[in-house]
Amino acid sequence: RMAKQRRIPTKIILPFDYVVTVQQVPPQSEALLAEGGYSDGIWDPLSRIISVNNKLPAKRKRYIVIHEMQHALVDLLHDLADRGIVSP
Repeated sequence: RMAKQRRIPTKIILPFDYVVTVQQVPPQSEALLAEGGYSDGIWDPLSRIISVNNKLPAKRKRYIVIHEMQHALVDLLHDLADRGIVSP
């Protein structure tokens, strides 16, 4: 029996119209450049984009997207607290 293929999302919509874009980029892409070298995945809070290395296996990409979404959620909560919508 074949395992069900799961796609990597290109867009994730959170509450309060907080839209996160996911892009798969080459391993040496500037989007993956972090302090100390290249990363497998990065969250950019200014553009709300998660960049993930397109050469990784799908399972690893999913793990990275989930990890980076944790950063996005923290930023969303900080944004809501700054706007007085939620209390810290």
